[in-house]
Amino acid sequence: MRLARRNSDLPKNILEIRFATPLDAAQISVNRRLMFADIGETDANTLLIMEENYCVWVKEKLEQGEYIGWLGANHKQEIIASTGLWLLEWPPHPLDASLEKERGHIVDVYVHPDYRKQGIAR
Repeated sequence: MRLARRNSDLPKNILEIRFATPLDAAQISVNRRLMFADIGETDANTLLIMEENYCVWVKEKLEQGEYIGWLGANHKQEIIASTGLWLLEWPPHPLDASLEKERGHIVDVYVHPDYRKQGIAR
């Protein structure tokens, strides 16, 4: 397992933060559904369909290196937090006319309710 960060500066409830792999696609997708449910999306059926389709999408993006994810685990190795950065190809425009530009879009910021308000998502 590759560690993204592991040191004494981590919040006390997180033992480890690691990079996501394609094997984590299902967990990332569950956390995305829970994130939307927590912010008020109430159509459970739509959220379940989104979760299933997102799992396919995020697995492919992880395999292609177009999504970088991080997962935070507690002392029991349970995933309690996750976030991702979707790397987007950015076209030339007047402010930057060069080629081969990428931009990152932060997605899927989620912390389990039992671990909120502790600085984990900072």
